[in-house]
Amino acid sequence: SLFNMNKPNFSEDSHSLRDTREFIWLSDIHYDAYYGEDSAVGQCKSLSPKYGQRECDSPKDLVQSALSEMTKTLHSTDFVLITGDFLRHETSKLVDSIVETKNMLGDLNELIRSYFPENLSIIPSVGNNDVTPDYYLDINNASETLNTLNEVFLPFLREEEISTFSRGGYLARNVTDLLTILSLNTIVFRAVISQNPIGLLKIPSVNFNGFEANSRLLDPRKELYTYRVTSVPPLEVIDILNYGVILISKDII
Repeated sequence: SLFNMNKPNFSEDSHSLRDTREFIWLSDIHYDAYYGEDSAVGQCKSLSPKYGQRECDSPKDLVQSALSEMTKTLHSTDFVLITGDFLRHETSKLVDSIVETKNMLGDLNELIRSYFPENLSIIPSVGNNDVTPDYYLDINNASETLNTLNEVFLPFLREEEISTFSRGGYLARNVTDLLTILSLNTIVFRAVISQNPIGLLKIPSVNFNGFEANSRLLDPRKELYTYRVTSVPPLEVIDILNYGVILISKDII
C-alpha cells in the first residue's frame, strides 16, 4: 500500500519542506519457500497455481510480482514500512524449524532489499510468525532468538541500530528531519512462554512514558511526529488509545 501522511507546518523554517510524506507499507507477506512442495502450508503442494491460491501462504513468484509493482512508485517514496509476519504459518512443522525459519527470513529480506535503492529506508518490525513456534519468545533467555533476528534483518538495519535490535528487537529511525519511526518488538508482551504453553503471557499494563521521554530526547520539536510501528499491538486497542500512543499497526487501522 502507498500512504500519504500530512506533516503540519509548525515553524517558519519548515516552509521549504514537502507538506506530505509518502511511504510504502507492507505487512503479512507470509512467504512460503516450500509453496508447491510437500512441506507447504495447507493444500499448496504440487500443481498449485504460480501466484498462489486461497488458504495458502505466498509463493516467491507472488512476492516478486508485488515488489516489482512497488518499484513503480519509488520516485515519490520516502521510506518503506514492513510490519511483521514476513514468513509462512506453521514453521514449527518444518524438519529443522529454527534453521529453516532463519534461512527463509534471510533469503526474503535479501530479496526485498534488492528491489529498493540502497539509500531508501526500510523499517521492519518483528511479527509473531517470524519466530518459531508462533508467538514463541523465551523472555528469560531471548538472546539466541534476538541474535538470529538481528542477523537476518541486517539488510534493513543501520549500524547504530544493530545493538538495540539484537538486545530487544526494536529500533528508532529518523526518516526525515521532522519524523522519527519507533519500531517496537511487541512479541515480548504477547509471547508464548513455553514450548508447550498453557496460554499466552498476559501483561495487564505497560508504561509507555519511557517511549514518550525517549522520543523527546531525539529532538524536542519531534514529539508530535514520532510514530510507533508494531506487528501486533501489545494490549487491547482501547488500552493503547488510553495511553495516547500512536501505532501504525495492521491490527488497529
